Formats: sequence, structure tokens, C-alpha cells
Amino acid sequence: MQVVEDEAMASAKEILAEGLLAGKPVLTGNSFEIFDERDVLVLEFPFSRAAETPGARP
Repeated sequence: MQVVEDEAMASAKEILAEGLLAGKPVLTGNSFEIFDERDVLVLEFPFSRAAETPGARP
């Protein structure tokens, strides 16, 4: 599960960074919803979490 969360974090940071560089509004209200092969929600990852978490550049 940690791998999925790490990938969601990296992707959200990339999307937020691209938006900032393009002068677009920051999409911190968006989130990723990750489902398993049975269509069961396994992770909801809010972009706001990526915006608030320091770390490596996307």
C-alpha cells in the first residue's frame, strides 16, 4: 500500500507544480481515488496533503 501512496504523492506534486509553473490555480481541492481490481476504494489521496508535505521535487 505504501508504494501506491508514494506514487499518488509524487503524481499529485507533479500536477500541482505544473499548474503553478503555468500560472493556473492550485488544485488542492482535488484528490486521487485508487481502486483495486474489484473496484473497491483502497486509497483516497487529497492533493492538499501533497501540497503540505515537504519532500523531493516531483
